Amino acid sequence: MKLKNIEPTLKYYELMMVKKLKKIRVFELPDGFKYVFWNDDSCKQAWIKIHTETGEFNSIEKEAKPIFDNCYSKFYNELPLRCIFIEDNMGEKVATATISPAHKFGYKCVIDWFAISPKAQGLKLSKSLLAKTLQTAKQLGYKKILLHTQTTTWLAAKIYLDFGFKPFKTKQKYGWRILKTITNHSKLKNFKPLQENEIYDDFMLKIQTKLNAYHQNYTFSVWYIDNRNDIFVKEGEQFFEYKYQLNNENIELIKQN
Repeated sequence: MKLKNIEPTLKYYELMMVKKLKKIRVFELPDGFKYVFWNDDSCKQAWIKIHTETGEFNSIEKEAKPIFDNCYSKFYNELPLRCIFIEDNMGEKVATATISPAHKFGYKCVIDWFAISPKAQGLKLSKSLLAKTLQTAKQLGYKKILLHTQTTTWLAAKIYLDFGFKPFKTKQKYGWRILKTITNHSKLKNFKPLQENEIYDDFMLKIQTKLNAYHQNYTFSVWYIDNRNDIFVKEGEQFFEYKYQLNNENIELIKQN
């Protein structure tokens, strides 16, 4: 199966993982890159740019900005200690991760919004950034850490497992079985793989089929929670918005811009 790094057609299940912050493997950054922490409001634009480039967001105004404000408003003044970037030799921020304060399941911090810009993927930045994030969490006084990911970001989930994170809250097995099917990771040996046709979301596949008639080399996201029917598409540097209507088994797209 050929999947994008962020694959919206997979059935969506939240995956949680945990790790103790005792021994942290060290991975040096490649030449030409350096770590920097959040230092001013311009970092918000860099954060949005990275996550939009990855396909995490397909609308700046209706996805990226509201989600940033919702996630970071409660500890915005702490970002210089918690939000990490990697800069290239031109001073462009190409990767980011955040250590967010939390009070969940006995864990006081979580890794949030870990992302590598596509232009910097394949340059061995992921493990370096993850190591730096864990080291920073340890320096902040944390003993263990939690992270949230999901089946649709399956490649990031695999990287976390590779780095020593362990599955948490495994009673919800279907999501882990999807990840097992895709990665066959050794840490998921207790989960039975699924048939390939069982890992996809039929509704999202239908949306994708409709969008294929209008776009090429695009990413998309669908918002249907709270009775929304929004579809956001990013194709190159352009953004598009649709509404969808359901008519029995058929889906109709209505372009908004």
